[in-house]
Amino acid sequence: MRGRAAWLWDEWNIDHIAQYHVEPFEAEEVGGHPLYVERWRERYLLWGMTTEGRFLLVVYARKPGGRYIISARDMEPGEKHRIRRLTGR
Repeated sequence: MRGRAAWLWDEWNIDHIAQYHVEPFEAEEVGGHPLYVERWRERYLLWGMTTEGRFLLVVYARKPGGRYIISARDMEPGEKHRIRRLTGR
């Protein structure tokens, strides 16, 4: 069984998600156990909840060596409602 690819971090994506008050560990929590996953073009949208109960949308792309976080932010109320409806949470 293959393990999951590592999360790739650099100054750009750490600073970018910080603009939305998201920490790398929170994005990784959602990425490790998403409630719902969608693919859009070459990107993956992970809809999930942190261990503290924060609903986040995390977007990443596959890159050599791992998964590169492009963005992470709190879900909008409508997005949260949609995910709750789809997952029963």
